[in-house]
Amino acid sequence: MASTPYVTNDNIPQYVSPTFGTQSAVTQTTAAAPATTVSTTAVMVGVGAYITPNFSSRVEITACGVAANTTINDTVTLDLRISAVAGQAAPVNGAAVVGTLVGIAQTINSLTAAQKTGFSITGIATGLVPGSKYWVDLTNLVNAGGSTLTGITVTCIEII
Repeated sequence: MASTPYVTNDNIPQYVSPTFGTQSAVTQTTAAAPATTVSTTAVMVGVGAYITPNFSSRVEITACGVAANTTINDTVTLDLRISAVAGQAAPVNGAAVVGTLVGIAQTINSLTAAQKTGFSITGIATGLVPGSKYWVDLTNLVNAGGSTLTGITVTCIEII
């Protein structure tokens, strides 16, 4: 049986589970632009997004924004991570990679120096515990040069 959508005052879709009669958790976080990353090993971005699922063990996560490498023909690679808050604090920008990978990494190539390219990464986190709080973040690495990220928005929607 499908969920019935409705829209809240802030225009974020919400869903009521026909099985559990509970509103699904939905969060949307807009992050400040992190410092430029020059690491050729993945590091955390420090987005600061959180979600606490109400009834389901699954959450769809989408992160979007704009990425650029400061050097011509160099890349920026991004992926999504999630972890229970009880297990560890949300990561800060530049921290070592932690959390569970969600979805598939994306690599963006700057054909000119500092060429801005939009990105959108979506994945479904499974095996979550309803009522437990989770942080969501991105990892970031470059093959050379430096990466800049702007306009980062992370949306988390609890799904059946």
